[in-house]
Amino acid sequence: MPRTSTALTALAQLRSADVRSRAQELARAEQDLEGARADLAVAERALELWRGEVRASVAAEEERLGSGERRASEWVRQEQYQAAAARRGEVLLRARDEALDRLRRDEKVVRDARRALAEAHGKKEAVERCLSEGVRLAAGRAARTEEEDAAEGALARWSAGRSA
Repeated sequence: MPRTSTALTALAQLRSADVRSRAQELARAEQDLEGARADLAVAERALELWRGEVRASVAAEEERLGSGERRASEWVRQEQYQAAAARRGEVLLRARDEALDRLRRDEKVVRDARRALAEAHGKKEAVERCLSEGVRLAAGRAARTEEEDAAEGALARWSAGRSA
């Protein structure tokens, strides 16, 4: 029996060693588990922080995009305003050009009318000069005719007085 007892003791020691080993492994596993739980808690906290940063980043990006969209929308409105202003400008330029053309035509008409008036005035003066010269000449002829008549009458009287 000593052998059995030695064998049982050895077996018990082996089991005891095995149990201790297993207990140590279990303890290490439990420590690893606790470490893993701590690591998990740290990771979860880091994950939450990262999610918060991502949410903040997403919110900032959405705000930026939103403001970008507002800026783009504002840019589109500005472009539309500038296009409308350009169209209004083109319309105004066309209207100005048309007004300048009308002004030039009207100025030409006025110049032509003034030239025609000056020509007419010159012709009128020429006619008046001619008329006045004609009147003077006619008056001169009329005066000469009266003088001639008087002279002929005097000559006739003289001739009659001589004949008599």
